[in-house]
Amino acid sequence: MKCYSCGCTLSEYDFCTGCGADVKVYKKILYLSNMYYNDGLKKAQVRDLSGAVISLRQSLKCNKNNIDARNLLGLVYFEMGEAVSALSEWVISKNLKSKKNIADDFIKQVQGNPSKLDAINQAIKKYNQALTYCRQDSLDLAVIQLKKVLSINPNMIKGYQLLALLYMNGEEWDKAKKTILKAVKIDANNTISLTYLREIDKMLAAKEEAGIDSNGGKRKKKAPKEEAITYQSGNETIIQPLNGPERSGGTTILNILVGMVIGVGIMWFLILPSRIQSEKSDINKNLVEVSNQLTEKSAAIEELNKRVEALQKENTELETQIEDYTGSDGVMNAADDLMAATYKYIKEPGNAVEVMDLLEKIETSYVEGSESSEEFKTLYKLLFDEVGTKAAAEYLSTGLEAFRSGDYTTAITDLTKAYEMDETNVEALYNLAHSYRHAENTDKADELYQEVIDKFPSSVYARNAKGYKSDSANRTANANSNAGNSNGNPAGANESNGNAGTQQGESQLPAVNEPTLPPTPDPNAITDPANPLGTGPDVQTPVVQ
Repeated sequence: MKCYSCGCTLSEYDFCTGCGADVKVYKKILYLSNMYYNDGLKKAQVRDLSGAVISLRQSLKCNKNNIDARNLLGLVYFEMGEAVSALSEWVISKNLKSKKNIADDFIKQVQGNPSKLDAINQAIKKYNQALTYCRQDSLDLAVIQLKKVLSINPNMIKGYQLLALLYMNGEEWDKAKKTILKAVKIDANNTISLTYLREIDKMLAAKEEAGIDSNGGKRKKKAPKEEAITYQSGNETIIQPLNGPERSGGTTILNILVGMVIGVGIMWFLILPSRIQSEKSDINKNLVEVSNQLTEKSAAIEELNKRVEALQKENTELETQIEDYTGSDGVMNAADDLMAATYKYIKEPGNAVEVMDLLEKIETSYVEGSESSEEFKTLYKLLFDEVGTKAAAEYLSTGLEAFRSGDYTTAITDLTKAYEMDETNVEALYNLAHSYRHAENTDKADELYQEVIDKFPSSVYARNAKGYKSDSANRTANANSNAGNSNGNPAGANESNGNAGTQQGESQLPAVNEPTLPPTPDPNAITDPANPLGTGPDVQTPVVQ
């Protein structure tokens, strides 16, 4: 016995010789714990398992470090069929004393046998299922489950008690007594088992007195013994035997054969149908059980499918979000393009065209939408305004050079960008129309000439555009007229038609109210060699009077 304060071995004195602590009460508590342990051990030896559990629990209340009491309590639980409680006690014991503890061997014996451990788990699950059937008033299914439980774990006292209770509920007293006696054989003084047994004995005694057998049928009363028939014949007393004459061996054999035939007939017509019906009932019960299991598994599968669909939907949404961030039009690419344009502008402020090319990679819908931040929009607008005018001027210059060299496709591309970047640049729009006219796209040229007239009506470019627009229309009309004439018409007829077209073009020009000087030629403007002032071929240049 060790001191609780310093750990020294205690002597017969009421104080510790090592630290001087008062250990009188401490010793009494340890003695009391050992006393309860001895009592529990004696009860366990005579199979009073319930009483042993009570005594051992009291021992552990006094001294939780009583390893022997805890190990014995685990053994008692295991004998009663409560393997989980037994393992719990042994695990606690092992934690309190890790070395030289027999609880370690008990745990290894249980856990080292997977089949036995699985059987214990199955027994517990089936017992819980039986309880569920009882609550659902499915008593027949509960009886079947409990029989399976007891076949797996024959020492499970609670299983015997519940099965006996179900038999008592069905008034099957003989089966109930047979079942509860098995529980009493395991735990001799279990209060619940003894209570059930007393009630069963009372009911059996009452039915015995009432002449009713355990299955509820009336018992046949024993017929009184018949007395032998005697009578006097003179001086002699003659006793007539009750039994008839003895029969010969052949008659006996015949009677046996007839009895066997009758027995077979009774079995065939009475017992066998009942047995078949019982087997059918068991099969139906098993089918119900299998059906319930299938229903549960179907519900579980459906639930898992729903979870899979939800996860797939969530995965799709996440992939969409990732694509929004990392796709070609995503947030990350837009931010990268803006940073590249900013870096390009800082390194090469004069290279406005390349900066604008980088800015054009950013979708306008993203800049104007709610996805982009205010800081992003501010930087984009600042950079666009800063390089837009310069880039427009550069595109205008390259477009004019392409026009002069006869590369109208490049001229159209560059002049279009110049006008898109600066929509106030009438010169870019006007020369773009010229490019389309020389590229023989008169419809687009007329559309752009009309745009010059509509947007810049007071400019000299608008007045000149009217002439070129008229010239385009006249050319189309002349082409249609020439197509309608025969091949034998003289060239003079075509010329007259051309003159008529010219007169028609002149009639469409607005009247000149005041003398107006021709505009000063712009060094960057495109000049037509046949018309140096940039006026239309059918427009008469006003002259100062």
